[in-house]
Amino acid sequence: MEATTHRINDPLSDVTRKVRRNVIVTSTVALIMIYVNLLPSKIDSLGIKFDATHQAILLEIIFFTLLYLCISFLVYSISDFLKWKISLTDLVLKEEHATVENFIEEQRVRRSKSELTNASNIESLSDDEMEKFKLSEYKQKLKEELSARTKLYKGPVTIVSVIRAFIDFLAPVIIAIFALVQLKL
Repeated sequence: MEATTHRINDPLSDVTRKVRRNVIVTSTVALIMIYVNLLPSKIDSLGIKFDATHQAILLEIIFFTLLYLCISFLVYSISDFLKWKISLTDLVLKEEHATVENFIEEQRVRRSKSELTNASNIESLSDDEMEKFKLSEYKQKLKEELSARTKLYKGPVTIVSVIRAFIDFLAPVIIAIFALVQLKL
Protein backbone atom coordinates (compact mmCIF):
# COMPACT_ATOMS: atom_id res chain seq x y z
CA MET A 1 0.00 0.00 0.00
CA GLU A 2 2.82 2.37 0.84
CA ALA A 3 4.43 1.72 -2.56
CA THR A 4 1.14 2.55 -4.30
CA THR A 5 0.88 5.95 -2.62
CA HIS A 6 4.57 6.57 -3.23
CA ARG A 7 3.98 6.20 -6.98
CA ILE A 8 1.80 9.33 -6.98
CA ASN A 9 4.00 11.39 -4.63
CA ASP A 10 5.71 14.44 -6.05
CA PRO A 11 9.22 13.33 -7.02
CA LEU A 12 10.66 16.87 -7.23
CA SER A 13 12.53 18.40 -4.30
CA ASP A 14 12.15 22.05 -3.27
CA VAL A 15 15.52 22.91 -4.81
CA THR A 16 14.51 21.39 -8.15
CA ARG A 17 11.19 23.24 -8.07
CA LYS A 18 12.98 26.57 -7.47
CA VAL A 19 15.39 25.94 -10.34
CA ARG A 20 12.44 24.96 -12.56
CA ARG A 21 10.68 28.20 -11.64
CA ASN A 22 13.84 30.18 -12.46
CA VAL A 23 14.12 28.43 -15.83
CA ILE A 24 10.53 29.33 -16.66
CA VAL A 25 10.89 32.97 -15.53
CA THR A 26 14.21 33.48 -17.31
CA SER A 27 12.86 31.81 -20.47
CA THR A 28 9.79 34.04 -20.39
CA VAL A 29 11.88 37.19 -19.97
CA ALA A 30 14.19 36.11 -22.79
CA LEU A 31 11.27 35.36 -25.12
CA ILE A 32 9.65 38.70 -24.34
CA MET A 33 12.94 40.48 -25.00
CA ILE A 34 13.35 38.71 -28.36
CA TYR A 35 9.80 38.59 -29.74
CA VAL A 36 8.55 41.92 -28.42
CA ASN A 37 11.94 43.53 -29.01
CA LEU A 38 11.88 44.79 -25.45
CA LEU A 39 15.59 45.25 -24.82
CA PRO A 40 16.37 47.86 -22.20
CA SER A 41 18.18 50.96 -23.43
CA LYS A 42 18.89 52.24 -19.92
CA ILE A 43 18.39 51.52 -16.24
CA ASP A 44 17.87 54.90 -14.60
CA SER A 45 18.18 53.69 -11.01
CA LEU A 46 21.69 52.40 -11.71
CA GLY A 47 22.61 55.10 -14.21
CA ILE A 48 23.34 52.52 -16.93
CA LYS A 49 22.78 53.14 -20.65
CA PHE A 50 22.79 50.29 -23.18
CA ASP A 51 23.87 50.78 -26.77
CA ALA A 52 23.44 47.99 -29.38
CA THR A 53 26.69 46.27 -28.31
CA HIS A 54 25.66 46.29 -24.67
CA GLN A 55 22.25 44.93 -25.56
CA ALA A 56 23.90 42.05 -27.43
CA ILE A 57 26.09 41.34 -24.40
CA LEU A 58 23.00 41.43 -22.16
CA LEU A 59 21.36 38.82 -24.42
CA GLU A 60 24.50 36.65 -24.21
CA ILE A 61 24.47 36.87 -20.41
CA ILE A 62 20.81 35.87 -20.35
CA PHE A 63 21.59 33.03 -22.79
CA PHE A 64 24.35 31.59 -20.59
CA THR A 65 22.30 32.09 -17.44
CA LEU A 66 19.41 30.21 -19.01
CA LEU A 67 21.76 27.48 -20.25
CA TYR A 68 23.16 27.04 -16.74
CA LEU A 69 19.68 26.95 -15.21
CA CYS A 70 18.44 24.48 -17.82
CA ILE A 71 21.37 22.11 -17.26
CA SER A 72 20.91 22.45 -13.49
CA PHE A 73 17.23 21.62 -13.76
CA LEU A 74 17.93 18.57 -15.93
CA VAL A 75 20.54 17.21 -13.51
CA TYR A 76 18.43 17.96 -10.42
CA SER A 77 15.31 16.43 -11.92
CA ILE A 78 17.18 13.27 -12.98
CA SER A 79 18.66 13.07 -9.49
CA ASP A 80 15.22 13.46 -7.90
CA PHE A 81 13.76 10.88 -10.28
CA LEU A 82 16.46 8.35 -9.38
CA LYS A 83 15.89 8.97 -5.66
CA TRP A 84 12.14 8.55 -6.15
CA LYS A 85 12.57 5.38 -8.23
CA ILE A 86 15.05 3.79 -5.81
CA SER A 87 12.82 4.47 -2.80
CA LEU A 88 9.83 3.07 -4.72
CA THR A 89 11.80 -0.08 -5.54
CA ASP A 90 12.77 -0.44 -1.89
CA LEU A 91 9.15 -0.06 -0.79
CA VAL A 92 7.91 -2.64 -3.30
CA LEU A 93 10.55 -5.15 -2.23
CA LYS A 94 9.84 -4.52 1.46
CA GLU A 95 6.13 -5.09 0.86
CA GLU A 96 6.87 -8.32 -1.04
CA HIS A 97 9.18 -9.43 1.74
CA ALA A 98 6.52 -8.64 4.38
CA THR A 99 3.99 -10.68 2.40
CA VAL A 100 6.36 -13.64 2.34
CA GLU A 101 7.11 -13.26 6.06
CA ASN A 102 3.37 -13.20 6.85
CA PHE A 103 2.83 -16.29 4.73
CA ILE A 104 5.68 -18.09 6.50
CA GLU A 105 4.19 -17.20 9.88
CA GLU A 106 0.76 -18.44 8.78
CA GLN A 107 2.34 -21.71 7.64
CA ARG A 108 4.13 -22.11 10.98
CA VAL A 109 0.88 -21.61 12.86
CA ARG A 110 -0.94 -24.04 10.56
CA ARG A 111 1.85 -26.59 10.84
CA SER A 112 1.98 -26.38 14.63
CA LYS A 113 -1.79 -26.90 14.82
CA SER A 114 -1.65 -29.89 12.47
CA GLU A 115 1.29 -31.40 14.38
CA LEU A 116 -0.69 -31.17 17.61
CA THR A 117 -3.75 -32.86 16.12
CA ASN A 118 -1.94 -35.36 13.90
CA ALA A 119 1.58 -35.96 15.17
CA SER A 120 2.03 -39.23 13.27
CA ASN A 121 1.29 -37.76 9.81
CA ILE A 122 4.75 -37.92 8.17
CA GLU A 123 3.42 -36.93 4.75
CA SER A 124 2.28 -33.43 5.92
CA LEU A 125 5.67 -32.83 7.53
CA SER A 126 7.43 -33.46 4.24
CA ASP A 127 4.98 -31.07 2.54
CA ASP A 128 5.78 -28.46 5.18
CA GLU A 129 9.47 -28.99 4.65
CA MET A 130 8.88 -28.55 0.92
CA GLU A 131 6.98 -25.29 1.59
CA LYS A 132 9.83 -24.07 3.80
CA PHE A 133 12.29 -24.82 1.02
CA LYS A 134 10.17 -22.99 -1.58
CA LEU A 135 9.72 -19.99 0.69
CA SER A 136 13.42 -19.76 1.49
CA GLU A 137 14.10 -20.01 -2.25
CA TYR A 138 11.59 -17.17 -2.86
CA LYS A 139 13.21 -15.03 -0.16
CA GLN A 140 16.58 -15.63 -1.83
CA LYS A 141 15.13 -14.51 -5.18
CA LEU A 142 13.84 -11.31 -3.52
CA LYS A 143 17.32 -10.61 -2.13
CA GLU A 144 18.86 -11.23 -5.56
CA GLU A 145 16.32 -8.92 -7.20
CA LEU A 146 17.08 -6.17 -4.68
CA SER A 147 20.77 -6.60 -5.36
CA ALA A 148 20.24 -6.50 -9.14
CA ARG A 149 18.10 -3.35 -8.90
CA THR A 150 20.69 -1.68 -6.69
CA LYS A 151 23.37 -2.44 -9.30
CA LEU A 152 21.06 -1.14 -12.05
CA TYR A 153 20.88 2.31 -10.44
CA LYS A 154 24.51 2.49 -9.30
CA GLY A 155 25.89 3.80 -12.62
CA PRO A 156 23.30 6.54 -13.24
CA VAL A 157 23.40 7.62 -9.59
CA THR A 158 27.18 8.00 -9.72
CA ILE A 159 27.09 9.99 -12.95
CA VAL A 160 24.29 12.28 -11.79
CA SER A 161 25.92 12.85 -8.39
CA VAL A 162 29.21 13.90 -10.01
CA ILE A 163 27.45 16.27 -12.43
CA ARG A 164 25.29 17.63 -9.63
CA ALA A 165 28.36 18.24 -7.46
CA PHE A 166 29.92 20.17 -10.34
CA ILE A 167 26.77 22.26 -10.84
CA ASP A 168 26.27 22.88 -7.12
CA PHE A 169 29.86 23.57 -6.11
CA LEU A 170 32.18 24.30 -9.01
CA ALA A 171 30.05 26.02 -11.65
CA PRO A 172 28.99 28.94 -9.41
CA VAL A 173 32.61 29.49 -8.37
CA ILE A 174 33.80 29.37 -12.00
CA ILE A 175 31.06 31.81 -13.06
CA ALA A 176 31.89 34.14 -10.15
CA ILE A 177 35.62 34.06 -10.94
CA PHE A 178 34.88 34.79 -14.61
CA ALA A 179 32.64 37.73 -13.61
CA LEU A 180 35.28 39.03 -11.18
CA VAL A 181 37.96 38.88 -13.89
CA GLN A 182 35.68 40.68 -16.33
CA LEU A 183 34.88 43.35 -13.75
CA LYS A 184 38.60 43.87 -13.10
CA LEU A 185 39.25 44.42 -16.82
